[in-house]
Amino acid sequence: MPQTPLPKPPKDGYRLFLRITNPEFKTSDVIFHNAIINKNEDGILVRFDDCNRNILAWYPINWSVEVIKIEYL
Repeated sequence: MPQTPLPKPPKDGYRLFLRITNPEFKTSDVIFHNAIINKNEDGILVRFDDCNRNILAWYPINWSVEVIKIEYL
């Protein structure tokens, strides 16, 4: 099933609301500004959505990362 692409964010940016759950079922809510999520075989990366793509956070592959809301500014 093809995914529908998200619309381009406005120039002011956006906020990404995430819920992180570890294997012991402890959850925390985190807010990132202008971030993207990448998943690879080592884990889940949260990076800046700019030309540098600096890493903001890294989570092991067995953790759950849920996108709760995307808020355009």
